[in-house]
Amino acid sequence: MKQFIITLSFLLSLSLASFANTNDLELPTEENSAKLVKMIKGADKSDYETYTNAAELAINWNADLEMAKGWIDHALSINENSKSVEVLGDYYVRVGQPEKARDAYFKALELGLHSVDQKDIDRLQRKVLVYARQYK
Repeated sequence: MKQFIITLSFLLSLSLASFANTNDLELPTEENSAKLVKMIKGADKSDYETYTNAAELAINWNADLEMAKGWIDHALSINENSKSVEVLGDYYVRVGQPEKARDAYFKALELGLHSVDQKDIDRLQRKVLVYARQYK
């Protein structure tokens, strides 16, 4: 029960913090879903950042998760980096595969240890802690 309360508190604080800095594209609407598809269609096939960002938004919206998985897989095939692997972990959380999410977050942390700022490392460490505790 204590684990559940801690996890719930953590997720609630993350969700409230995420609303503080939203832009128009971060709101899940049909219009914005169409913008994501248009953004991907207009992106260069080697633009892993656009594919990663589109997948992240689709996953956060709980939109077409299979499409988001395709986008993140494409991004990872171009450049396996901390952000893309973290988004893959977020996908696994959404589809109910927390062990795979934990592994992805560990890998993202390893990949980004020397290339991302402290805020990103802190975010990844929180995600790792949530999923690592569940599977000791």
